[in-house]
Amino acid sequence: MSSITAGTTTTTAFTVSGDTTGALVFKTNGGTTALTIDTSQDATFAGTISANAWDNLPSALLVYTRAGSTTSVSVSNGLLPVTNRAGSTINVAVS
Repeated sequence: MSSITAGTTTTTAFTVSGDTTGALVFKTNGGTTALTIDTSQDATFAGTISANAWDNLPSALLVYTRAGSTTSVSVSNGLLPVTNRAGSTINVAVS
């Protein structure tokens, strides 16, 4: 996988490595994977995803699927339902 790394010293402050797999990895702290984007453009985050502007979100979000169609996702009582690849749905708190 190709990678972009933010290091912690002057010699590793910013490094880029490439290959021909078509996938891309973003790394922080000198090599800890933070985000992986595979060849299907699926993104995998290593930690928590957060935002400071949740108050500005509408009560329903429009989500674009890989097939190009759209679906509406409702935010109810501060919870956003998220379905993972295995088909399990969890409620993510938005506050």
